[in-house]
Amino acid sequence: MNLIEINSMDYTKLIDFLYEENLQYNLTGIKEKKDMYTKHILDSLFLSDYITINNLANKELLDIGTGAGFPAIVLAKELLNIKVFALDSVRKKTLFVDKVINKFKIANLFSHCDRVETYALQNKNRFSLVTARSVAGLNVLLEYAAPLLMKGGSLLAMKSIEIEEELLCSKETQTLTGLEFCGNFSYTLSDQKRHILAFRKINEPEVCLPRKIGLAKNQPLRR
Repeated sequence: MNLIEINSMDYTKLIDFLYEENLQYNLTGIKEKKDMYTKHILDSLFLSDYITINNLANKELLDIGTGAGFPAIVLAKELLNIKVFALDSVRKKTLFVDKVINKFKIANLFSHCDRVETYALQNKNRFSLVTARSVAGLNVLLEYAAPLLMKGGSLLAMKSIEIEEELLCSKETQTLTGLEFCGNFSYTLSDQKRHILAFRKINEPEVCLPRKIGLAKNQPLRR
């Protein structure tokens, strides 16, 4: 696995900036610089390499629930030929992404503050790739991603838990949302097993999506 050290100095400066902003605004629960580098930068670089190796990057990528901007910031720095959109419903987090864009001059990164259900209404079938890192359960992520993805587009869900049961429980949602499980890439980061779960949109959803805010979590899709 090539963790791409070309921009390591930029990433050190980025972590320094995140650390200082986090003291004031509480952007991430990760408090130590070394943990920020491992759990934000290196984890995001694994995803960037996966996207490149599998030729999944197209014109536009959406990162759902970007938080303090990861993996979106790293993806924008590494995948210079695509536009990366960082979506989060918490204003202070998208404002931080805006500061990063300006400070580090990342021209292909854009932030947007909104709920994913609302954002999807205006951006149906737009993205060739949607990413999500530790945002929600698979059933919820599949429902969030389906209306945003163009047919043939991919969802990459980053997970740190045991995935077998979650995958099994998501089969009905996969069918209803038109998404098909393509495979799992596993890796180890700080002695913790991590997963990148790949799904491809093969059909339009069987149900009308997006649903109202909160229904994906509170009333899972059923036939």
